[in-house]
Amino acid sequence: MAETEETKNGDYYWKMYADVWAFHKKYINGVCDDDSFWEQVVSESNAISKKHHENKFIIGLLLNEIDEMERIYKARRR
Repeated sequence: MAETEETKNGDYYWKMYADVWAFHKKYINGVCDDDSFWEQVVSESNAISKKHHENKFIIGLLLNEIDEMERIYKARRR
């Protein structure tokens, strides 16, 4: 991502991290095999991504969160 006036401002990243942290707290302890859970996770992650103009950084953060949820789900199934 090219550095812009917006990305030079630390608040830009703070807002993305804050949204991802809220997303994390909302879903991380509820990981299960319920389709509606995963639909909510995907829907909210898409909304957060759109809020931040589908910035590659926010997409990466969200994908890492979803990967972690999937890892937890698989560990619980064992």
